[in-house]
Amino acid sequence: MTDFLVRGIDEGVMLRLKERARRKGRSLQQEVHEALERASRPAAPDVERLFAQFDAKHGGIPDDVDLVALLREERDGRGWM
Repeated sequence: MTDFLVRGIDEGVMLRLKERARRKGRSLQQEVHEALERASRPAAPDVERLFAQFDAKHGGIPDDVDLVALLREERDGRGWM
């Protein structure tokens, strides 16, 4: 793991983070770790774009396909595309 220092954080931001940490019963550091993890995750794929790509590659989406599972696989990098 690595460390870094952030200077000049707005008081309102700090108060909101502290309050959120208090409500969740964890430290400010834990809350900041979780917020950074959440913020650094890849954006959810554009569903319409994925359907169009799948349709173009496979000639349509069969009725028996689990679309949720396919989207999860694509999101997690194990994609079908």
